Amino acid sequence: MQGGVVVSQDGNALAPLPLRIGELMSTEDPQQVVQDKMEVYEAYKARGGQLTDPIIAMSFFAAAGHTGAQDNRQEPG
Repeated sequence: MQGGVVVSQDGNALAPLPLRIGELMSTEDPQQVVQDKMEVYEAYKARGGQLTDPIIAMSFFAAAGHTGAQDNRQEPG
């Protein structure tokens, strides 16, 4: 897959949502995109995911530059 969102387990793509245009937009029919998105959400929830909208959350963290790494900076003083 060249861009997009995927839920995987043991190296297998279980629920792909291909986003081929700039890794933001799909070339698929809108109904297919909705179906793929629902499959991503269902697979995510089935594996214990608790975010209401994981795709939006990932987009926000990426835009904010959040890498998930622990911030070890200390407050001055």
